[in-house]
Parts: sequence; structure tokens; C-alpha cells
Amino acid sequence: MKETSKQTTGKYPENIMDAYADCATYLPSYASDTSGVCSALYELGGLTVVHDASGCNSTYSTFDEPRWFKQESAIVISGLTEMDAIMGDDQKLIDNCIEAAHIYSPNFLALCSSPMPFVIGTDLPAIGAELEERLGIPVLVIPTNGIHSYIAGCGLAWEALLARFCQRLPKSPKPSINILGASPLDIENNTLSHLCAWIRSIGFQLGACLALHTSLEDISSLPKAHANLVLSSSALPAARFLTHLCDQPSVLGLPIGSFAPILKERLWEAVTTKQSFGLTHTGSEAPLVIAGEAIFCASLATALPLPSVLYSPLECPPTLLLGKDSGGVEDESKIQSMMATASVLMGDPFYQVLAPEKRLLAIPHRAFSGRVFAKDMWNILDPQAFQTRILNPLREEIAC
Repeated sequence: MKETSKQTTGKYPENIMDAYADCATYLPSYASDTSGVCSALYELGGLTVVHDASGCNSTYSTFDEPRWFKQESAIVISGLTEMDAIMGDDQKLIDNCIEAAHIYSPNFLALCSSPMPFVIGTDLPAIGAELEERLGIPVLVIPTNGIHSYIAGCGLAWEALLARFCQRLPKSPKPSINILGASPLDIENNTLSHLCAWIRSIGFQLGACLALHTSLEDISSLPKAHANLVLSSSALPAARFLTHLCDQPSVLGLPIGSFAPILKERLWEAVTTKQSFGLTHTGSEAPLVIAGEAIFCASLATALPLPSVLYSPLECPPTLLLGKDSGGVEDESKIQSMMATASVLMGDPFYQVLAPEKRLLAIPHRAFSGRVFAKDMWNILDPQAFQTRILNPLREEIAC
């Protein structure tokens, strides 16, 4: 009788309350896989079609894409309606894609899916095959579902792109390095410019960049380089494809601080021996927690004067997470528990809300906080900025 009375008062069972407590209450979600596809293909002269309800492109263009108001790209939403989903009107999607292709005259068409077409089982490969036959241009079908992060979306898009437009080619006469994983969701223009200058300064020619300040012709020349520098987990599928296609080794990491000389040595060894290099760090329990994309976090950890623990909620290879590191942790109570053991946090400013009493060294991440902290973004490859914003505050903490 007491149990019945308890239920009729509107109270939930304890297990349901626990589930509600674990939901994301304070943190935003990372950019979705469809945003990753749009970003990955933005500059390559294609037509990207997201099969989704009308208006969903505003999230991508407003928060995820800084190039939207400065550089044109053909990105359209199919305008899926509730009746289309119920009746399965694929012909409408085909007709709209053909009309858009006639308007934009793209080099290729990329078709990706949001949650609803994924749930109802829309046969995008069949639609893509019909579109390719009728349009006479390459059609890339990207198997997204709107549920995963931009890491998965970029990875799928770049892998499909390379499979269609790359073939084995003779190597460049001089040692050259490709940059893989360059997207404004992860890095800013100043960071990329600094990275290109650094590659030249250590004696390499710059190959192609996947995929900022580049073209489809540049992408097709990726196999000419001698090795790849992988900046983000999103580019790992592309790196594996190039290794399989033309025996290109890959080196993971960004040349941050004291890690830059180590990365230089690894690139030269990769070119000489065709050996690939991953990333390792201590992964031990430490007073510093670094949150964000795994390759960035691991690169940063190796450049710091004290051990750190990494937290990455994004898709990443398990080899990047060691010991006390954590990946794929989504509910905020677990993230709070992890951060409670640290004295310093490093990552996007939004993480501060889970540990307001901790000191946070801010590194805004567009794929996480959008344009909220866009004015505060800075080039982590700039030695002076890295010294001022990261190393000096850390030394203060160590002294305390």
C-alpha cells in the first residue's frame, strides 16, 4: 500500500532518477557526423546533400562552419518531411538532387543521412547509383546517421573521397609530407599556416592538405607524398587507406612545444623507413586533466612538464588512451568524478561548468562550443602563446 502511494505522488523509482542524473545537463554535444561530412568536403567543388528536415543546415552553418559567410560551397538539405518519411518518397530526393546538380554543376555529389532516413532504412546506396547514372558525375554515399560525432563524419567522407579520386602515383622527387585531418572543426587558419611553415622549416616539401585551402586536384595528388602527418582522429581512415594504396606511413601528432623536435625526428624516420608512429604518454593518475580530441590531447600531454590524464568523449583508437585515460564517457556524473581528482583542467571553457572550483586553462574547440568562444581561440603552435597561456600557469601550479 505504501509503494502504491509513493508511485501515485509522481515520484520516480530510484533507478529512473539515477538515469536522469546521468543525462547531459550542462555540456553541449560535439558537432554531428553530418556536420563532419559538410566540413570535410567544403572546399572541393562538390555538392553535399544532407537527407534531413528543412532548416537543419542552420545548426551547421551558424555554429560549426566559420567559412560559411566568406567562402561559397554547395551544401543543401533535402527537406525531408514527415509525410516523406512515412510514405518513403525517394523519387522526391532523386529529383531534387538532379535539380540542384544542374544548378551548381559540381565535380561530384555527396549524399549523407540524418537519423530519420537511417531509422526508416532509406536505401541511399541505390539512390546514389541511380543519381550517378543519370548525372554522369561521381556520387559518394556517406553512411552517416546523425548520431555519431564529426570525427566519424569526416572520417567516412575522406575515406570515400580518396577511394574514388586517388590512385597509386610516383613519389615526388624531394621528401614531402601530406597534412591529414585539417578541418576548422579542430584547427584554425593561423594554426594551419604555422604548421605548413614548420613542415617546410624541417626540410620537407608540403604535399596536399586534407582538406583546408585545397582542391579536388590537390586531393588526387596525396599518393605522391612520402608520409602523412595526422592531426586528428578523423583522418585515421584516410591514413589507413593511403597506407594500403601506396605504402605511405603516417605520423600522429601536432608539433606543440617540446613535442615538435620529437615529431620532426619521427617524420624523417617515417620517410626513411616507411614506419608509422602513433602517440604515447604516461596515462598515469595526475593533477592535470586534458579534455578534447584524442590526438590533440596526447600531443599536448607530451609537451607538458608534468604527467596528465586524457579524457576524450569522441571516437578514437584505444591505443591513444592509456592507464587512467578515459574515452567515450558521455554522462556528466562520470566526467565530474574524473575531473574531481585534478587540480588543473585543460580544454574547452565549457568543461569548467563541471568543475567550477578547478583552474581551467582554456583551449576553445569549435566542434564543441561552436562560435561561443570564437574570439578567444588561439594558435597553440605559436611558442609565445603556448608559453603564456599554458606553460607559465602550469609552473605556477607546480610551485604552489
